[in-house]
Amino acid sequence: MGTPAEICNLSGLVLYAIDSNQSFHLMQTIKEYKNINTCFAFGSSLHINLKDNDIDALLSFLSARGFPGLGYSKINAGIEDVFMEKLNQVI
Repeated sequence: MGTPAEICNLSGLVLYAIDSNQSFHLMQTIKEYKNINTCFAFGSSLHINLKDNDIDALLSFLSARGFPGLGYSKINAGIEDVFMEKLNQVI
């Protein structure tokens, strides 16, 4: 096992956070994207893991579906992100 920090570092997750005041609708739209691995809500942010790490392609997809000009940030995985990712693999 290890400490939470060690578990997060070993996870290898590449995550992006997108904030929106329409988080639920945005999450439903993101889940339609072909290269989405996971998308989970964390407060006002959506934490997204892509199969191909092409965030620009996702943003273009979202812009064409009524979400223009979204900003994002690449984030480090927290222990909650790792837990949700592992849970998703089991389901």
